[in-house]
Amino acid sequence: METDNRISVPVPKDRVFHLLEHESFKPEHLAYIASLELNFQGPCYESEPKYLGITPDFKASYYIGAAWLTFDKAVVVTPKMVNIDFVRMFMSALRFAPSSSYFPKFYGISFSKPKIESEKLDNILTPLLIIHFLVSVNRLLEKGLKKGYVIREENLHTKIKGKILLSKHYSKNLVNGRSDRVMCAYEEYSTNIPENRLIKRALLFAQRTISIFPAMQKHQIYTEISYLLSKALSAFEGVQADVDISSVRKVRMNKLFGEYGVVVNLAKQLLKRYDYSIDNVGNEKNWVPPFWIDMARLYEVYVYSLLYNAYPGQIKFQVGGYYGTAVDFLKMDERLIMDAKYKPRYEYSDAGCLDDIREISGYARDEYILNELGTLEHDEVPKC
Repeated sequence: METDNRISVPVPKDRVFHLLEHESFKPEHLAYIASLELNFQGPCYESEPKYLGITPDFKASYYIGAAWLTFDKAVVVTPKMVNIDFVRMFMSALRFAPSSSYFPKFYGISFSKPKIESEKLDNILTPLLIIHFLVSVNRLLEKGLKKGYVIREENLHTKIKGKILLSKHYSKNLVNGRSDRVMCAYEEYSTNIPENRLIKRALLFAQRTISIFPAMQKHQIYTEISYLLSKALSAFEGVQADVDISSVRKVRMNKLFGEYGVVVNLAKQLLKRYDYSIDNVGNEKNWVPPFWIDMARLYEVYVYSLLYNAYPGQIKFQVGGYYGTAVDFLKMDERLIMDAKYKPRYEYSDAGCLDDIREISGYARDEYILNELGTLEHDEVPKC
C-alpha cells in the first residue's frame, strides 16, 4: 500500500474491492473506506441503490453488481449462495407478464459511467441483458412489428415513382447509356423502419454472443434462449440491420409505444455493451458497466411466478399496508399471509427467524392488509 497525504491512511493498491453479499470489507481496508466519508445508506426500497446498498457499517447487503466508490476505486458484489441459479430466476421473472411493471425496480445498468474491470461479473451481466432483450422482443412480436413510412431509393425500369434523384440518375444511368432506367426516391410503408433495424442489429449481436459464450451454452436454459432468438430473427427477416452509430443514438421512442420503447432501450444497451462493434463480442469479458441486481426483489418475483401459476386467480402480490409497508403475497382462498425471504435457511436454529416472525405478525394486524384479505370473524387471527 501507499499513503495518500490527504487522508493519512494507507491507500490499497486494489482498484476493485470484491465482496460477497452481506460480507464486510477486509479489516485492512476499513480505515481507507471510512476515510472516504461516503454516504453509505444501505438498501433502497424499489429504487437504484447507492454504492450497491453498502450499509453504514461497511457491509454489503443483498445487491449484486458493480459500482464506483471514487473516480478510481470500485466495489463488486457477487452472490453469497454460489449455486443459486439466478439466470433461471431471471428468466422466470421476465417471462411472467404480471411482473413486467415491477421488473425495473430490481435491475439497472449505468452505461453512461466508466466500465469496471472484473472477471467475476461478465457471467452475470451478459446472460441477463440478453435474456431481458430476447424475452422483451418476443413479447413485442405478439402484437406485431410496427410499420412506418421510410424513404426507399431504387433504380426503376421504364417508370417513375416519387422523386427523380437527378445526380444519381446521371451517374448510374445516363453516363452508362441506360436510358430505360430512372433513379428514384419514394416513400414506402414498411417494417424496415429505424427502430426495427436497430432491434435487428441487436439480435445479431445477441446471436454472436450466445454462439461464443460458454456460460450460456452450458446452462440448462440454452435451448429456450436459442428458440427465442430463432423466433425473433425469423420475424425480422425482412428488416435490414444496416443502422449506423449515429442512427442508433437518434432513435427515440414515444412513451405511447410502450413495449417498443422498452425493446429499443434494451437494444441500445446491448449495442453499447460492445461499443457498437460486433467484433468486440467476446473480446472484453473483464469489463462491465456499473450495474445492480436486487436479489431479494428478484427472488420475490420468482416466487410470485411460481405461486401465480400454481394457484391461478388466488394470489395477490405486494399488498400495501400502513406506513408504506407491503406484504409479499396474499392467498385469497385460504386467507393466508405469506412473505418471501432471500435466505438459504436458518443456519443454526430457529432463533434466526425471530425478526421475520415479528414482521409477518405485524402484517397480520395491519387493517389495510386485513381488509384486502377479506372479512374475518371476530378475534380471528389470519394464517401466516
